[in-house]
Formats: sequence, C-alpha cells, structure tokens
Amino acid sequence: MRKGALLILTLAVVMIVIGAVFVYKSYSSNTGLVNFKAADGSMTNVSAAYLTFYEISVYSENSKWANYPIGNVTLNILGRTTSNASEMVTLALGVQNYTMFRVFIKNVTIVYSGKAVGLKVTSSYASVQYSLNVISGSTSSVVFEFNLQTDIDITTQQFTPTIYLVTS
Repeated sequence: MRKGALLILTLAVVMIVIGAVFVYKSYSSNTGLVNFKAADGSMTNVSAAYLTFYEISVYSENSKWANYPIGNVTLNILGRTTSNASEMVTLALGVQNYTMFRVFIKNVTIVYSGKAVGLKVTSSYASVQYSLNVISGSTSSVVFEFNLQTDIDITTQQFTPTIYLVTS
C-alpha cells in the first residue's frame, strides 16, 4: 500500500510541474512585462509632491482601450528622473504595439513651504501618445514625466495633470 501511495504522489507532483510549465509558457509567449513609473524634477518651495494613481489605460489598434486598476498607489515624484523614477506598477500586457496611455490620478498633496497642501485635481487623468511595442517575454519600462512647474497652480491650489515626456 505504501508503494502505491508513493507512486500516486509522484505522479501528482509530475503532473503539477508539467501543468505549471505549460501555463508559464502559454502566458509568457503572449505577453510582455511593462514597468510603469512616474517622475518630475524640482519646484521652488515644494519639498514633496505626492500623487495617488489608481488606474492605467493602454490603447492599441487591436484591442482599443484596456483599463488596468492598480489600487491606490501614492508616490512622491518630486526630484525623480527617468533613471530613478518612482515605480507605479508592473503589468503583463499582450504582445502588440500600444500607441496611447492614460494614467488616472485620485489625489495630489504637496509640501509647500513646509506645509502639506491638498490640491484639487482638475482632470481625473493625463494622457499621452507614445508608441511601445510589447514583445513576447520582454520587459519594458515606461516613465511618465510630469512638469509640476506648470501642472500646479499654487494660488488656486489646483493640479492639472499633463504628461510632458514619456521614455522607455
């Protein structure tokens, strides 16, 4: 009886491993990973800029708009560049060419002259045209660079999200 149980257990483990390899190969052959990040330079009298992102949308000719909720990801993007951008999320995207991106913003809080200031977000998202070809099994990074100098109106305490540059 012990030999029979051991044989069944061994067969079960082998089948699980084969299934996992099959799922991995199927999954990786149709997708590539994309690391989405955000950055911005510095701004006079501002020592932090916290943006809360909640969704990313990608557009392609094949699938039109696809939305990816990411939860509430709050990042300090102030003083970040393409080389040290704050990471939002990594998504597995289908193999194809994407031509537009939208990033949805829920809240913006800045530290201005040592005081936290919540800003009214004038649009729920910023969009940008940018071509990214996702290749099977690849890993890419997309960095959305904002320009706080023009996006923030400290007098009216408003934030108008605009992506000025995208790099990958």
